[in-house]
Formats: sequence, C-alpha cells, structure tokens
Amino acid sequence: MKPLAKGPAMLPFMLNVASGLARKIEATFAMVTASAARVSSRTAEKAARIHLDVARKALDRARVQLERTARRQGGRRQEAPRRSTVRLLREVRSGRTSLSFRRRVDHATGGAVDFWTLERDTPRGRVRIAAGPMSDLKDMRNVVARSLRREAPRRQAAQEVRRPREVARGRGRGPAREQAPRREVPSPGRGGDARPREERRVDAAPRKEWFSVVYVEGVNGNGTARTRVVKSFDAAAKAEAARKHDRRLIVHRHEGRRPLCRGDVVNIDPGRVPGAAAAMKEARRRSQENGRARDKSLSQRQGGQAQLADGRAADAGREQKRQQSLGR
Repeated sequence: MKPLAKGPAMLPFMLNVASGLARKIEATFAMVTASAARVSSRTAEKAARIHLDVARKALDRARVQLERTARRQGGRRQEAPRRSTVRLLREVRSGRTSLSFRRRVDHATGGAVDFWTLERDTPRGRVRIAAGPMSDLKDMRNVVARSLRREAPRRQAAQEVRRPREVARGRGRGPAREQAPRREVPSPGRGGDARPREERRVDAAPRKEWFSVVYVEGVNGNGTARTRVVKSFDAAAKAEAARKHDRRLIVHRHEGRRPLCRGDVVNIDPGRVPGAAAAMKEARRRSQENGRARDKSLSQRQGGQAQLADGRAADAGREQKRQQSLGR
C-alpha cells in the first residue's frame, strides 16, 4: 500500500473532490427547490379549492335567504294595491285622425273614470291633439243637438221647395200630379218675417271644347292608336306649347262637360288627329326595338344555360372515367 502523496501532488486530488462536492450540492439544491415549488403549488391549489367551496356554500346560503325574503315580500306585494290601468273602449277613425274613448281604473280606490282623446297619425308616430272628460263631449253633443233643432225648419222648407221640382219632372212620364200648396215658413233669426224661399235651379255645366296632350303607347288591332292622357287644357295654344317639349306627344281635341284626367286611356283614329300617324310609327319602332332587345337577352340567357349544361355533362363524364379507372 502506497502512502498518500504529500506536498504539491495532493493539490489536484483536493480540487477534484471539491468540484464533485459542489456539483452534488448544486443538484441537491435544485431537487429541493423543485420539490418545494411542487409542494407550494399543491398547497395553493388546495387552499383555492377550500376557499371556492366556502364561497359556494356562502352563496347557497345567501340565495336561500333571498328566496325566503322574496316569498315573504311577494305575499305582501300581492296584498298591496296595484297602480291605475287604462283600457281602450272604442276608437273611431277618419283618415289619419282618430277619436278614442278610454277608461282609467284606480285599483286603490276601485273607481273608474272615462275620458276621450283626439289623436293624429304622423310620420313621427301618433300625436295626441286634445283630451278631456266625457262631460265635455256631452256638452258638445248638446250643442250639436240644439243646432240641429234650430236647422229643422230650414230643412223642412227645403223639402217643400224640392217637391214641385219632382212633380214637374214627372209630368213627361205620366199623368199630371197635384201640387201641394207650398208653406211659407218664417226664416229664423230675422224677427219672424215670413218670406217665401225662392226656388233655384242649377243648370247643368255646358259642353266645352278641350285640348288634351296624349302620349301614344301602342297600336290596337283595329288600327287605332292607344294613347294615355298627360294633361288637359282649355286652349289650343297652351296644349301646343306643352306638346313642343316632347315629340312623342300629340294634341287630341274633344268636347265635353269636363276635361280628361291624367292617366285616362283614349283610342284615337290617326286620320283625324294630325301627327298621330308619325307617333304610331314611332311607337311601332320602339316596340320592335324592345322586342329585339328582349329576344337578344333571352337568347343570351338560353346560350348561357346551354354552356352550363355542357360543362356539367363534361364534368359528369370526367367523374365517370375517374370512377372506372379507380375500379380497375
């Protein structure tokens, strides 16, 4: 057995021993640190679970308590009186204006009050114009009734005046009728002065010559022009001035008690209206152009559908060949 070396030869051995010891200490420290981190994380997770369980139990107790309180207060709320409610009884409409009758019920006292509202529909919604109790409406009804009673003698006098007219109209149809004597009714509001009511006769409106600017829409099967009225005038100069703005318009002259309205359809003989033949020719040309354009669009649509069908057939053929190759 050799004795241990002394002196400078011992120094490398001591260094090796010290370095090995340092590595062991470092590894041990790392293992202890990792174990402590695992233990601390597990402890934190367990503490969080415990805290969460405690919070959940507290929430359950609070919810149970709130439910009990709500049930207890719900019974009291049912016993308390409700607020007043409004119910619609009837509604009368005239255009955008409506007259509504409503009833307000006070549940606290058990009383009911009827009232009316005057409303109007606008682009911004329904707007209330006026409102009031039913007593105001009853007062208005009384005022109207008094005015009707005041107008009753006038209406009766008007009926007495109309009777001779009916008798005169019926003379040409049958034997003459006996005319009842006309009563002289004093005019109210003039101090009781008895003045007979003058019989007035409204003559029918005389026939007048009108000039209507019309637009030729097409040609009928019998050769007449189918036109639509644009505007009517009582003078030829005004109609001619309006026609100059568009060459497709013509002037149609006719007689009647009233002018033709805008949008009316009129069939015109082209031989009696100047410019009607040219307008009919223009209408035929427009119809032919529209027909050609429609046929062209239809042919293009059909061509596109045919191309689509061909493409689908080609895709189906390629898919069939692929399936056959896979089968082989």
